[in-house]
Amino acid sequence: MFERRIKILLTVLAGFIVLLLLRASWLQVVQGAEWERRAADSSRHVTDLETSRGNIVDYRNRIVAEDAPCIDAAVDYRAIDPDAEDSKEWVRNEARRRVLARGPLKGSKDDRTLIVDQEIERMKADWKVMWETMAKVSGKNLDEIVGITETIKRRVEMRRKYVWNRKFEAAKERHDNEKKEPTPGWLRWLVDDTKSPGPQIDSFKVLVSEQTETHAILHAIDNDAYLVLDKLRERCPGLELKKGTRRS
Repeated sequence: MFERRIKILLTVLAGFIVLLLLRASWLQVVQGAEWERRAADSSRHVTDLETSRGNIVDYRNRIVAEDAPCIDAAVDYRAIDPDAEDSKEWVRNEARRRVLARGPLKGSKDDRTLIVDQEIERMKADWKVMWETMAKVSGKNLDEIVGITETIKRRVEMRRKYVWNRKFEAAKERHDNEKKEPTPGWLRWLVDDTKSPGPQIDSFKVLVSEQTETHAILHAIDNDAYLVLDKLRERCPGLELKKGTRRS
């Protein structure tokens, strides 16, 4: 009786091992090329590199125009559009950081959440002051500054939609190129070869690098503007005075 149970147990174990070997063979032999391609695609990414313009010279090789170093007033995109869904986590983290800089968060979970929410509103008020200050030091009106930020939003959104569409088209092409031969029933049961309806465009979540980078609002600011804006950097998260170039 005992030997019979051992034989049954060994038979069941042998059956599981055979199934695992068949599954492994299917993945490595039949679908090996597909998984290799997916692994290569996952490690490949596109990076945009900034280029610099060369000098413009006259017929005597004298420099007529060249790039000169300057300081640009730039703002993180998440501060430009703080109400965007992809910006909310960064905004909340910055608000929490500001609160913790003044002391530890105390109280219940709801109390701490309320404190952070109130700090977010103060940050938005500080950003409003930042835009007004930029308009003042640049000699522009506030509508012009808002126009610059709206242009940045449109450009980033166009870039995001472009990447979104590219990923969807690539996924759709891979799905359409899959083998269409019918699979035997026993093999579908073994490898779970269920046909998917294909990629859905709403299932793609895309975050492009421009949504986490700073964008220049004022180019080539003078020393007076630098000193005024530098005082706002600690108060206004996302504000950065960074090196740039201007044509002279």
